[in-house]
Amino acid sequence: MKSSLASLFSYLFMTAIIVVVISAFGTAIIGTRYFLTSISDTEKALGINFLTVLVVAGLLAPLLLHLSLKLERKDKIDEEHV
Repeated sequence: MKSSLASLFSYLFMTAIIVVVISAFGTAIIGTRYFLTSISDTEKALGINFLTVLVVAGLLAPLLLHLSLKLERKDKIDEEHV
């Protein structure tokens, strides 16, 4: 059970990294367009949403990695004592 939890957190970490990359790309494009040209209110709202997703995924990614590594270490210790 613990190894499946570690795998789950590992997959969630990889998903969070992919989300960070995509939202960083979207934020960079909308931010660049904001400073170089005029954008509509919809694009401003989309940029804010991309930035929010970037911050949340950026905070979750290290947490998920930490949980995954901690569960894997605990799994190895439990296997050695059996």
